[in-house]
Amino acid sequence: MNIQKRKLAELEGVYSTTVIELEGKRHLVAASENREKKSFLFSPPGWELSVLFSEPGGVMNIVQTPGSPRLLSITGFYPIFQSENAEISEICPAGAFRDPWKVSKVLAVPFVHRIGLIECADSSWLLSCALCESKAFQEDWSRPGSLFISPVEETGRHKDWKLKKIFDGLTKNHGLFIHNKNQAYVTAEEGIFLFDFSGYDFNKPIEPVHLSKTPTSDIFIDDIDNDGNLEAGTIEPFHGNAFALYRLADGAMIPLYRSEIDFGHVAWIGRLFGYPSAISAGRGGDKALILYQNKTENIENGQWEKTVIDSGTGATQISVFSEGDTYCIFAANHGIGEIALYTITP
Repeated sequence: MNIQKRKLAELEGVYSTTVIELEGKRHLVAASENREKKSFLFSPPGWELSVLFSEPGGVMNIVQTPGSPRLLSITGFYPIFQSENAEISEICPAGAFRDPWKVSKVLAVPFVHRIGLIECADSSWLLSCALCESKAFQEDWSRPGSLFISPVEETGRHKDWKLKKIFDGLTKNHGLFIHNKNQAYVTAEEGIFLFDFSGYDFNKPIEPVHLSKTPTSDIFIDDIDNDGNLEAGTIEPFHGNAFALYRLADGAMIPLYRSEIDFGHVAWIGRLFGYPSAISAGRGGDKALILYQNKTENIENGQWEKTVIDSGTGATQISVFSEGDTYCIFAANHGIGEIALYTITP
């Protein structure tokens, strides 16, 4: 296996990455958590850099609305937890894609830390996860966070957005993964919750399945051995010291593998070169980006090969995609203020 690294840009406080599609072509977006820092767009074929928008910063994550170039982004979530004025912004092209895009506020959601799009009943909904309700000081976790849902309104109809709280009591509400467009896995100090939004009625409450009571920071879901059962890759506990892999079966989480990390912040699972694979990253210690692979296809046997992709980088988010026989890892290397693209070939 050959790993090549390309530094795409420098960006202080770079925190989030996402892959979007514009006119049928893949583009990459990276943004900073710092105040008044630019967000970048990288365009094919050579990943040419342009400024997506100049301010505000405090970007925790960005999602693209279905069938449209329009993006929805968390803005105003500044370090360290200076986020009482965090909000969700709409980001739309103002001209050509490589010209700066227009940023407009759509919702105020204090301490909103993750957002995702839910599709059900032929409609799109925005799920917003607040890390906490409020803070009196940095390590104050006495006011748990909540989940909110909003129908996604048409571009420009900002005054029509409606925000509804659907669940609360989530301490250190940090992780979100949406599977199959309507299954939301949410992580907190209280564990892992599955919210099923298939057939969701905006006017009714929703009751989650409490899958795990293990304090969990981040989660990624996939079927990595193609057996029809989903697996979960997690960081435990909040910004924790372990990357863990589980099988999901009959409402239970069956432990499969565990590896130590430091200040964990990235959990990804999937298949690379036909093998069950996982990637983790930590922001402490050696700040390594690590690839795990099980080439036996028996993911329960513990025979996972570890490869250090990079170290000293402290990635906060990654996006993984393939181009032909090459796999790419688009990384926000927060620890060194670097946006990087790793290409992996057999």
